[in-house]
Amino acid sequence: MQKLLFTLGRNPKLSMLELASSLQAEKTGFQILDFSEKAALVELPEGIKASELVKKLAGTVKIAQILVEAESKGNDFSELEKKLSVIDFAQDLGKKFYYTINDYSREKNEELVQFLLGCFKQRFKEERLKAMLKWPKQVQGERKESIAPKLLAKRLGKEHLDLSVLEHEGKVLLAKTVAASNPLELAERDYKRPVVKPELITSARLARILVNLAGLERGKKILDPFCGIGSILQEAMLTGHEAVGIEANRENASACEKNLSWCRKKFNLASGFKIYNQDSRRLSGFLKGDKIEAVVSEPYLGPFLRKLPSEKRARGIIAELSELYEKVFAELGKILGKGSKVVFLMPQIQTMEGKKVGVREEVFKKQGFKAYNALEKQMPNAIPVSYKDKENRIERMVYVLVRE
Repeated sequence: MQKLLFTLGRNPKLSMLELASSLQAEKTGFQILDFSEKAALVELPEGIKASELVKKLAGTVKIAQILVEAESKGNDFSELEKKLSVIDFAQDLGKKFYYTINDYSREKNEELVQFLLGCFKQRFKEERLKAMLKWPKQVQGERKESIAPKLLAKRLGKEHLDLSVLEHEGKVLLAKTVAASNPLELAERDYKRPVVKPELITSARLARILVNLAGLERGKKILDPFCGIGSILQEAMLTGHEAVGIEANRENASACEKNLSWCRKKFNLASGFKIYNQDSRRLSGFLKGDKIEAVVSEPYLGPFLRKLPSEKRARGIIAELSELYEKVFAELGKILGKGSKVVFLMPQIQTMEGKKVGVREEVFKKQGFKAYNALEKQMPNAIPVSYKDKENRIERMVYVLVRE
């Protein structure tokens, strides 16, 4: 077994759920040993590669491998110092490089960080290496911002040594980052497709997270009943799934087909797709020949809001959306088998009166669906997960459901 430290994205709860769902889908034994708002310590079989995981997980920023475990007795770091002395952290980095030390302990230990800095400075001096320290970004702005994620992914293991420390169950764990996500790859999938409509885009990052939340084995078929121009189905195909989409707007349905054809050719994918220019409220009538194993969708969330609406208007919007969602869930109940997953976003609207108005859970509960939480023991109230961004006034609530 190996221990890996996962640095979580800006929505830690969503990142943790994605991580757990993906590992469950792989059907490999794993154990979450510790987690906080910044990182998760996970024990995994040796055969699982961090480089493959970081490409699959959109909610994970980077993955580090635990190299040193030492007993911690107060601020006595003698055992840690002894173990550090026999490890070549700067292997393959050359004579000049940058390095970072991240503290992911629940309670920051400045003495531990300073001790490590002293150890590494002395070590690099003795080995005549020109190593330049970059502090990780601090909320208070007390330290300089570290290397940008896109540069870390490019320079990791070549020009940059990224280290992380974590205190866990009386031990100090020191990890070396072995894989980092590249945001440029996500941006390419967002904006280099044949058809781009910003108002219809579910970002590649969020789309990938939603697909992974379904916890589906490769080769299975995923349906998006509100597929738009194909953002979610694109990520489904890239993770080895067959894609089925429904889009009522003819122009968008055509755009979806163009984008998925581009994706299939661009990334040389074996996965296929099928798009229906139909109404999702009647999907059971035309999906009889498609065996759907999971549903992943960001549906229509209501009109674009330039300012906060009144409570009356917000309730009117939610009432119309609830009617639409309820009919779609009724149809999904006809085609999905017991245990099938549905990952579905629902809106919650902030009003000018300071209230939040959202879709009630009855829209899916009375159709035979219930909430599913891949982290029931660690985070009992994880579902739904709130997802916000600066561009959208509507708060999106991420639900993971299972067919009863």
